[in-house]
Amino acid sequence: IYAGATSGGVWKSTNQGASWASLTDVWIPNQSVASIAIDPKNHNTIYVGTGNGYASIDELIGTGLYKSEDGGGTWTRIGATSLTGTIVKVFVDPVHSNIILASSYTSNRGLYRSTDYGATWTKVYTAAQPVWDIVAGTVISSTPLLYFVEGNNPGYNSQECGVYKSV
Repeated sequence: IYAGATSGGVWKSTNQGASWASLTDVWIPNQSVASIAIDPKNHNTIYVGTGNGYASIDELIGTGLYKSEDGGGTWTRIGATSLTGTIVKVFVDPVHSNIILASSYTSNRGLYRSTDYGATWTKVYTAAQPVWDIVAGTVISSTPLLYFVEGNNPGYNSQECGVYKSV
Protein backbone atom coordinates (compact mmCIF):
# COMPACT_ATOMS: atom_id res chain seq x y z
CA ILE A 1 0.00 0.00 0.00
CA TYR A 2 1.29 3.49 -0.86
CA ALA A 3 -0.09 6.67 0.66
CA GLY A 4 0.74 10.36 0.33
CA ALA A 5 -0.40 13.49 2.08
CA THR A 6 -0.26 17.26 1.82
CA SER A 7 2.67 17.52 4.18
CA GLY A 8 3.73 13.94 4.81
CA GLY A 9 5.55 12.59 1.76
CA VAL A 10 5.05 9.07 0.43
CA TRP A 11 4.64 6.13 2.78
CA LYS A 12 4.58 2.37 2.13
CA SER A 13 3.11 -0.55 4.01
CA THR A 14 3.96 -4.14 3.19
CA ASN A 15 1.74 -5.66 5.88
CA GLN A 16 -1.76 -4.41 5.04
CA GLY A 17 -1.30 -1.12 6.88
CA ALA A 18 -0.13 -2.48 10.23
CA SER A 19 3.11 -0.47 9.94
CA TRP A 20 4.41 2.20 7.56
CA ALA A 21 7.80 3.41 6.30
CA SER A 22 8.55 6.82 4.83
CA LEU A 23 9.95 6.62 1.29
CA THR A 24 10.63 10.21 0.34
CA ASP A 25 11.96 12.14 3.32
CA VAL A 26 15.54 12.18 1.98
CA TRP A 27 14.70 12.15 -1.74
CA ILE A 28 12.03 14.76 -2.39
CA PRO A 29 12.51 18.30 -1.06
CA ASN A 30 8.79 19.05 -0.94
CA GLN A 31 6.93 16.50 1.17
CA SER A 32 3.56 17.64 -0.16
CA VAL A 33 2.07 14.86 -2.30
CA ALA A 34 -0.85 15.48 -4.66
CA SER A 35 -0.87 12.25 -6.66
CA ILE A 36 0.63 8.76 -6.76
CA ALA A 37 0.47 6.47 -9.81
CA ILE A 38 1.79 2.91 -9.96
CA ASP A 39 2.70 1.27 -13.26
CA PRO A 40 0.10 -1.54 -13.60
CA LYS A 41 2.63 -3.74 -15.44
CA ASN A 42 5.57 -3.12 -13.09
CA HIS A 43 4.53 -2.37 -9.50
CA ASN A 44 8.06 -1.26 -8.61
CA THR A 45 7.65 1.80 -10.85
CA ILE A 46 5.91 4.64 -9.02
CA TYR A 47 5.27 8.25 -10.04
CA VAL A 48 4.61 11.03 -7.54
CA GLY A 49 3.26 14.50 -8.26
CA THR A 50 4.16 17.04 -5.57
CA GLY A 51 2.26 20.02 -4.17
CA ASN A 52 -1.13 20.06 -2.54
CA GLY A 53 -3.06 20.85 -5.70
CA TYR A 54 -5.94 22.56 -3.97
CA ALA A 55 -5.49 26.25 -4.61
CA SER A 56 -6.03 27.71 -1.19
CA ILE A 57 -4.53 30.48 0.85
CA ASP A 58 -2.09 28.03 2.42
CA GLU A 59 -1.24 26.18 -0.79
CA LEU A 60 2.02 24.25 -0.81
CA ILE A 61 3.63 24.62 -4.24
CA GLY A 62 5.21 21.39 -5.44
CA THR A 63 8.66 20.71 -6.86
CA GLY A 64 7.49 18.70 -9.87
CA LEU A 65 7.21 15.04 -10.76
CA TYR A 66 9.27 12.16 -9.36
CA LYS A 67 9.76 8.53 -10.37
CA SER A 68 10.98 5.45 -8.51
CA GLU A 69 11.86 2.22 -10.31
CA ASP A 70 12.67 0.24 -7.18
CA GLY A 71 9.42 0.35 -5.20
CA GLY A 72 10.21 3.70 -3.58
CA GLY A 73 13.77 2.97 -2.49
CA THR A 74 15.20 5.79 -4.61
CA TRP A 75 13.61 8.69 -6.51
CA THR A 76 14.52 10.80 -9.55
CA ARG A 77 12.91 14.05 -10.64
CA ILE A 78 11.56 13.75 -14.20
CA GLY A 79 10.10 16.26 -16.63
CA ALA A 80 12.01 19.08 -14.98
CA THR A 81 11.84 21.42 -18.00
CA SER A 82 8.06 21.29 -18.40
CA LEU A 83 6.60 19.79 -15.22
CA THR A 84 7.51 22.31 -12.56
CA GLY A 85 5.58 23.34 -9.48
CA THR A 86 2.48 21.44 -8.42
CA ILE A 87 1.60 18.25 -10.30
CA VAL A 88 -2.04 17.59 -9.42
CA LYS A 89 -2.52 14.25 -11.13
CA VAL A 90 -0.29 11.50 -12.52
CA PHE A 91 -1.79 8.69 -14.60
CA VAL A 92 -0.18 5.58 -16.13
CA ASP A 93 -1.98 4.14 -19.16
CA PRO A 94 -3.37 0.74 -18.07
CA VAL A 95 -2.60 -0.88 -21.45
CA HIS A 96 0.62 0.86 -22.52
CA SER A 97 2.58 1.70 -19.37
CA ASN A 98 5.14 3.68 -21.38
CA ILE A 99 2.43 6.35 -21.68
CA ILE A 100 2.13 8.63 -18.66
CA LEU A 101 -0.05 11.71 -18.28
CA ALA A 102 0.60 14.46 -15.75
CA SER A 103 -1.37 17.58 -14.92
CA SER A 104 0.65 20.68 -14.08
CA TYR A 105 -1.23 23.19 -11.95
CA THR A 106 1.09 26.09 -11.19
CA SER A 107 3.44 26.92 -14.05
CA ASN A 108 2.83 25.91 -17.67
CA ARG A 109 -0.65 24.79 -16.62
CA GLY A 110 -1.98 21.90 -18.68
CA LEU A 111 -1.93 18.22 -19.40
CA TYR A 112 1.35 16.60 -20.47
CA ARG A 113 2.03 13.21 -22.04
CA SER A 114 5.12 11.05 -22.11
CA THR A 115 5.37 8.03 -24.42
CA ASP A 116 8.78 6.91 -23.13
CA TYR A 117 8.19 6.16 -19.43
CA GLY A 118 8.67 9.81 -18.43
CA ALA A 119 11.95 10.57 -20.23
CA THR A 120 10.38 13.31 -22.41
CA TRP A 121 7.10 15.23 -22.20
CA THR A 122 4.78 17.01 -24.62
CA LYS A 123 1.98 19.38 -23.66
CA VAL A 124 -1.20 17.88 -25.14
CA TYR A 125 -3.77 20.22 -23.57
CA THR A 126 -3.46 23.80 -22.38
CA ALA A 127 -5.73 24.18 -19.39
CA ALA A 128 -7.23 27.41 -18.12
CA GLN A 129 -8.08 25.68 -14.87
CA PRO A 130 -6.55 22.66 -13.11
CA VAL A 131 -6.98 19.18 -14.58
CA TRP A 132 -8.03 17.44 -11.39
CA ASP A 133 -8.46 13.85 -12.47
CA ILE A 134 -7.72 11.44 -15.33
CA VAL A 135 -9.40 8.04 -15.73
CA ALA A 136 -9.43 5.28 -18.32
CA GLY A 137 -12.63 4.05 -19.88
CA THR A 138 -13.42 1.32 -22.39
CA VAL A 139 -10.49 -0.16 -24.32
CA ILE A 140 -10.96 -0.06 -28.10
CA SER A 141 -8.34 -1.73 -30.33
CA SER A 142 -5.90 -1.88 -27.38
CA THR A 143 -6.28 1.86 -26.70
CA PRO A 144 -8.27 3.02 -23.67
CA LEU A 145 -10.59 5.99 -23.97
CA LEU A 146 -9.29 8.58 -21.51
CA TYR A 147 -11.37 11.10 -19.64
CA PHE A 148 -10.22 14.07 -17.62
CA VAL A 149 -11.89 16.73 -15.53
CA GLU A 150 -10.92 20.37 -15.78
CA GLY A 151 -12.36 22.63 -13.14
CA ASN A 152 -11.84 25.64 -11.00
CA ASN A 153 -12.00 26.59 -7.39
CA PRO A 154 -15.28 27.54 -5.71
CA GLY A 155 -16.26 31.14 -6.33
CA TYR A 156 -14.75 31.36 -9.81
CA ASN A 157 -16.49 30.94 -13.14
CA SER A 158 -14.72 29.27 -16.06
CA GLN A 159 -16.12 28.23 -19.43
CA GLU A 160 -13.52 25.45 -19.64
CA CYS A 161 -14.83 23.49 -16.66
CA GLY A 162 -16.06 20.07 -17.61
CA VAL A 163 -15.34 16.49 -18.51
CA TYR A 164 -13.19 15.89 -21.60
CA LYS A 165 -12.64 12.70 -23.60
CA SER A 166 -9.63 11.64 -25.64
CA VAL A 167 -9.80 8.75 -28.08
